[in-house]
Amino acid sequence: MTRPGTAGGRSTTLITLQAKILDLLRPDGPASTLSAGLPAPPARYFADLRALALLACSTWPAARPLSPSGETASAVDEHVTALRREAGEQARVRPGTPSMDAAASGCLAHIADQILAGNPGEVREQLKLLLPAGRWKEGPA
Repeated sequence: MTRPGTAGGRSTTLITLQAKILDLLRPDGPASTLSAGLPAPPARYFADLRALALLACSTWPAARPLSPSGETASAVDEHVTALRREAGEQARVRPGTPSMDAAASGCLAHIADQILAGNPGEVREQLKLLLPAGRWKEGPA
């Protein structure tokens, strides 16, 4: 039995993201895409995606509400727990290499893509929620 929002037990949200990524990687794929509401070449989008996925992981569980499902969020919980264990229980996780778990990696990519889908102001607001208190400084308007 499959749950709503799934295709054969797989998240349709993650499948849609995978299709988007594959489309951007095609040799005849689009020359640009939107990243934080601005046109960007695919290479820039992928750099932004990676940076935000690392941010989501390093500040976890702040990004947990943006997860596509409880199952994928639990996979990131496990990944972050393993990273903390490896780091000797430091206060902040240093995400390092991506998770080998497809659900955790998919979740973090989805969170990053979801943030990048917003306009610059929306991205700024999402980043404020992820960054530790006191690390965000308002710039000139």
